[in-house]
Amino acid sequence: MVGTERNKVEPRYTANHQQIPPAIFYVGPLRRRRTEAEKQADEAKSKRRSRKDRILKYYRETVQPDIENDRRDLVQVYFLSSNGYTKIGVSADTRQRIKQIEAHNPCVSLVAYIPGTHDFERYLHRAFKSSHLRNEWFRETDQMGDDLPPLILEGVKYGAERYGWPTAFET
Repeated sequence: MVGTERNKVEPRYTANHQQIPPAIFYVGPLRRRRTEAEKQADEAKSKRRSRKDRILKYYRETVQPDIENDRRDLVQVYFLSSNGYTKIGVSADTRQRIKQIEAHNPCVSLVAYIPGTHDFERYLHRAFKSSHLRNEWFRETDQMGDDLPPLILEGVKYGAERYGWPTAFET
């Protein structure tokens, strides 16, 4: 009976030296198990938060210094909205580009434009590839609604400080 000695559970005792049976060990507070939908919602929220943080970090640490040091040609990264879709594009002259787009799609409206680079536009396209429709158009999703406003605010503020661009404009 050598095996029984090895598998034997050492008894535990309470503060007043009473033995506690092995099956009654306290393992901590009982918690309700999360449903699969709750787990997925938490995971999606975590991904959105981290994506938003990554986009802002990339803009602050890569795009702005490139513009400051004139390592990249300055372009305007613009965001247009039309019937539940968003266009993320670049242009040296956003107002002229909007006029060209309005010739084909009169329902388009300018959301914002920020200082940026062509690389940053491609970075945004990759970040929102799950919402991609075609070319530079994306479906407006909750993900975009959570991730884009902080970036737009940061970019508009930077454009106003650095270039005197307007912080608000007619759509």
